[in-house]
Amino acid sequence: MKITLCSSAKFFEKLWDIKKSFEEIGHEVLLPSMKDFHHLDEDSLAKVQYDLINEHFQKIDQSQAVYVANYDKNGIAGYIGGNSFLEMGLAFYRKIPIFL
Repeated sequence: MKITLCSSAKFFEKLWDIKKSFEEIGHEVLLPSMKDFHHLDEDSLAKVQYDLINEHFQKIDQSQAVYVANYDKNGIAGYIGGNSFLEMGLAFYRKIPIFL
């Protein structure tokens, strides 16, 4: 099964272990792309963010499932940020199973 992982960017490093666990049991795993964009001006930043979101949506469209890694953040248990929620909405609309 092809699974796309989603999470807050803060937890990106944790996705590598999740990816490995799924691959060990035979799944193909797609990760969000991460780029260092903190040095960019506002217009360039908006373009990079748009491209990253669009690219991740394409990965979700190719998947048979979405796994959302929701950890505690800012004192909120099981935090799901705006982008993860948006990705879940796409998966829901496409009738792709969502796992938390």
